[in-house]
Amino acid sequence: MSVTHDLGVERLVLRELLAEHRWSRAGLKVRLERFTPEEVDGTIATFTVEGLCDFDGRDVQASACLRWLHDRGLLTLAAPNGSPPRAPDAQSMDRIIARSAERHLADEA
Repeated sequence: MSVTHDLGVERLVLRELLAEHRWSRAGLKVRLERFTPEEVDGTIATFTVEGLCDFDGRDVQASACLRWLHDRGLLTLAAPNGSPPRAPDAQSMDRIIARSAERHLADEA
């Protein structure tokens, strides 16, 4: 069975898997009702093959590796337009500004 789906369904399935410890497949389909059941099933199947989730036929959850990355802040799910899901904190902004200034100074030299 080949199911085409866009990054929107993949992104939302990942967000839900990371937000809750475990989902029933049926519950995830209800939660993501804007997508067809086939799109959700296709995403779960793809993620299972790729090792992003564990699926036992009824329940689905983020894989240990995915959870590990998420818990350490090493995983960011970009919004559909490619922008980050939340505004950077003040320290992040300071680092961005410092890097920009360093590049600017290097270009002038």
